[in-house]
Amino acid sequence: MRNSVQIILSAAVLASVIGCGSPAQKEAKFKASAEAYAAKKQYPEAIIQYRNALKVDPNSSTLLAELGDVYVANSSWQEAYSTYTKAVDIDPLNKVAVVGLSKLLLSIKKYDDVITRTQKLLAAHPDDLDVNLVTANAYAGKGDVAKANEMVEAMIQKHPEKAAPYLNLAVFALAGGKQAQVQPLLEKAVAAEPGSIEAHKTLGSWFAAHNDMAKAEEQYKLAIAANPQSVDAYTARATFYNGQRRFAEAEADMKKVVEMSNNAPDVRMELAAFYRSQNRLDDAAAVDAATMKSSPAYLPAQIDLADIEIEQHKLDEAANIANGILKTRPQEPQALLIRGRVAVERMQPDKAIPDFEASEKLDPRSAPLYYAFAKAYQEKGDLSQAKAYYERAIGVNSRLIPAYISLGELALASGDNAAAMNYADQALRIAPTTKAAILKASVLNNVGKRKESEALFQQLIKAIPNSPDMYARLGIVQLGEKDYKNAEANLVKALSIDPEHSEAIAGYAQLMLAEKQVDKGIGFLSQRAQKSSSAAAYLTLAQFEAQAGRTADAENAARQALQKEPNSASAHMVLGLLLAHNGSAAPAIAEFQSATKAAPNNALAWTSLGQAYEAVSDSKNAESAYQKALQIAPSDANAANNLAWLYASQNRELDRAVELARSAKMQLPNDPHISDTLGWVYVKQHLYDSAVPLLKEAAAAAPTNPEFHYHLAEALAASGKTKEAKNELAQALKQNAKLRDRDDVRALASTLSM
Repeated sequence: MRNSVQIILSAAVLASVIGCGSPAQKEAKFKASAEAYAAKKQYPEAIIQYRNALKVDPNSSTLLAELGDVYVANSSWQEAYSTYTKAVDIDPLNKVAVVGLSKLLLSIKKYDDVITRTQKLLAAHPDDLDVNLVTANAYAGKGDVAKANEMVEAMIQKHPEKAAPYLNLAVFALAGGKQAQVQPLLEKAVAAEPGSIEAHKTLGSWFAAHNDMAKAEEQYKLAIAANPQSVDAYTARATFYNGQRRFAEAEADMKKVVEMSNNAPDVRMELAAFYRSQNRLDDAAAVDAATMKSSPAYLPAQIDLADIEIEQHKLDEAANIANGILKTRPQEPQALLIRGRVAVERMQPDKAIPDFEASEKLDPRSAPLYYAFAKAYQEKGDLSQAKAYYERAIGVNSRLIPAYISLGELALASGDNAAAMNYADQALRIAPTTKAAILKASVLNNVGKRKESEALFQQLIKAIPNSPDMYARLGIVQLGEKDYKNAEANLVKALSIDPEHSEAIAGYAQLMLAEKQVDKGIGFLSQRAQKSSSAAAYLTLAQFEAQAGRTADAENAARQALQKEPNSASAHMVLGLLLAHNGSAAPAIAEFQSATKAAPNNALAWTSLGQAYEAVSDSKNAESAYQKALQIAPSDANAANNLAWLYASQNRELDRAVELARSAKMQLPNDPHISDTLGWVYVKQHLYDSAVPLLKEAAAAAPTNPEFHYHLAEALAASGKTKEAKNELAQALKQNAKLRDRDDVRALASTLSM
């Protein structure tokens, strides 16, 4: 035993001796490791090793320049700028640092700084191609195109075998509006350096932009032929094929890139992103899982897989990934974001918001984070906060299409079709995505332009033939046009692609109602409900049966939903609404109370409870319920409107009532009930000039509502417009003769001598 201990001690000593190399050896070791990581595109690891090398030699301009290049590759622009600057300050003739810094300065339009930084290097190396080109670009940026062209032409004489000078001249020509010169210059670039991937890519892009796809493809093929082991060449062709919707060929090239990159994690992520763009989530998840297996600590793969799990509603799996990251990295903002998003999907926005707030402290300008905040507030029913966060997300990333679509959907729900169309068009200008097109088609349908909406969906189906969303929306548009035959065909097609597609199911049910095939609709929905493990299918059945007038059957379906999910707030609310409609006030209140217990932060549940209390004249509890709803969602239009009405009907808290009704009006500007409430509050305040326009608006929007006509009559009478008041009161009594039994109506009739 003593000998073995002695051997171990000797080995430890030996290891420590080996580790104590000279500073130059340590630096070389760290530098070699950094270069190896950079070659594999493992930039965070490369950065660490370069920093280790710089601890040994902090004034090495060479190390700093190489670290700057890695920062650029990692998109760490600020760090790259400061690192290059330090390298140039140490050695103004370090070409790598000067060119790297100059390119960053060009990107922020600091052209004079570029010219200043390159002068010493140009004096030392007047024929250097890279330095001359970066300086020429600075002169071009300043508007001195003649000087820029002179420098580049000189480089063509010095380096006739290089493509770069011709490519730069082509850029200058294009910027100067001399389009006729561009293609010949690009062709000269290819001829000068046939092996230049950049030359072939640029000429290919030019042909593609001018719709000459055959010549474009030829250039990408030539790039690969000249450089059969070039990752950039295959990547360029994959991008071209993807843009042409030649997805199988794009996929083959992307897989080749992964293989050539030795399964580098960041390259695998590009393949995963390609699969996600095709909605091939299982394939994307498989790539992420393989990446995590080979690189367990690679965060982007973990986050992407968690994101996919959320999209597929595999919430436990997504939560496990987030919690696993946070166990070792408790301050990781992306993991906090994922965990919060899981809570939102579980309808627990109050649990999500603290995670989002913690993430914001660590990463204060994250568009996905602000988007998630918006979703949380939308789930809470606070639409004002939701809208504000969607706009903040766009402020950080003006190309965040989902935020435009969400804002459009909010506008659509509030009846603001013009705003919804504006958001749809903004999204489509960024990229012609399916959801943006669906939003636009929905707006067209809303404003009665059904033929335009139908044509848009037909066009989308040609582009994306296997999208259940498209067929479902088209079927719903055709249903609105009473084109029942085609509506049924498209809704059935949607369900054949996705049997659980909620919009297609709802659309098909509405079709059965429209065609008076109630039994067929009930059979269709019952069959799905019996196969489903969730409450949602029975709730859809309950809604259908209620619309068909079979309220007893609807109640039974809602109770079956509760058997599936006893704590479903939605099921309690649907049953409560059905009971309230049937006049069963006490049982309805009990159901709404259960809904608030199941989902205490659901503003709609509290608003529904308040309405149920109002129905039994329990104004005290109604007021408390509405106030609770507004605590949860201060911008909840329905709760604000109902509480304002309650105050007005009791002739108290009128200033607060005006504030509430105005808030509701801002949220739902076209809702006649809200216009009526605000107008009636003004009547109570004797502000008749403010009341009359609002009450006229309400009566015009809902001409068969006798209460609206009565309110307008009161305002007109108080304004001295007796004739108009008589007409409105007559209209109210014609629609509901029983109104005359009310004291307030009789008093007005007496005043008007009616």
